[in-house]
Amino acid sequence: MIWQTREALFPFILGGVIAYILLPLVNFLDRVMPRFLAVLISLVIMVGGLALIIYALIPPLFSQAPAFLQLLPDRAEIQQSLDRLRGVVETLPAPTREAILRISLSVSTTLRQYFDQNLGALPNVLVTFLIGIFNSIGFILGLLIVPAWLLNVLKDQPKGIATLNNALPASIRKDFWALAKIIDRPLRAFVSGQFLLAIATGIAVYLALTILEMLGWPVINYKVPLALWAAVFALIPEIGPYLGAIPAVLGGFIRGPQEGVTIIGVYILLHYLVNQLVGSRIENRMTLRLHPVMLLIFLVALGQLGFFWIFLATPVVSILLNLFLYLNGRLSNPPLPAGVLPGQPVPKTSESLSEPARRIPLSYRRSRAARRS
Repeated sequence: MIWQTREALFPFILGGVIAYILLPLVNFLDRVMPRFLAVLISLVIMVGGLALIIYALIPPLFSQAPAFLQLLPDRAEIQQSLDRLRGVVETLPAPTREAILRISLSVSTTLRQYFDQNLGALPNVLVTFLIGIFNSIGFILGLLIVPAWLLNVLKDQPKGIATLNNALPASIRKDFWALAKIIDRPLRAFVSGQFLLAIATGIAVYLALTILEMLGWPVINYKVPLALWAAVFALIPEIGPYLGAIPAVLGGFIRGPQEGVTIIGVYILLHYLVNQLVGSRIENRMTLRLHPVMLLIFLVALGQLGFFWIFLATPVVSILLNLFLYLNGRLSNPPLPAGVLPGQPVPKTSESLSEPARRIPLSYRRSRAARRS
């Protein structure tokens, strides 16, 4: 039933994501004001923030996007680049020269075809998806109901937790909430940390390109698309900053070698500064004990499920790894105490790790007290 009604349930899924994002702010404001008022203020802040982003981002994005897409070389520019490359490799042996030119032609043509097909098909796919959703009566009903539903979810969240806690058997209560925390910690760190890193990256790229114009560079007509591109790819761990710099570097080298090298240096400096100011504050919040080499393997593997999964690779891998560590500890001999998350110290007073104290009969205790007296 859920699968058949997934289009109608889409507003509730979106509302659940919004509630998850706003919950820390609501709980913070709940300390100093009634919870209903805290929910209303949080929703107003969210709506105001979205309106500000749309007002500040969408108009320049639509106006600068055509110039940004011009960075992609057409077939004539690809052929000119190949001609320049052919002149560079003329001094190489014939087999090596032919192999380099053949690989370069194949890669450049494939990339151009990929961008042409996907960028051309993306608007049609988006329009078809939106028409299919809005044709659903359930979606329209959900869209009308979700604001009241979201208000009640945020307002009654503490009551919901208490009700669920009372409904759980005492034997699995600690394990249940430990698993919930294992899932929540990486997702919360991703939402509050990785998104902050992405926003800082986008702002830094925009300011850096503006400063280059002030220093005498020609006008850059696609600062907003470049900043948005860098911000989106900053959500991908390890390789995201490099992918986010590709369009700017290509645009720099199209203008000239010196400009391309300058852009590379600017992006390296921005990556260092953002990591020092923002990245160092969130690098340990994902609770991920995995070497970057292994993380890149998981990135490639999850990428086979869809491009969206690349952005969620870090929290997904963190959740799976910590679930394995928790279950391994609970099933070990002796088992770790329920509720102790991976990385947390084990309480020394836990009954599962210390030998239970022997119960001394009351008659023996009385005889000992009599002898002492």
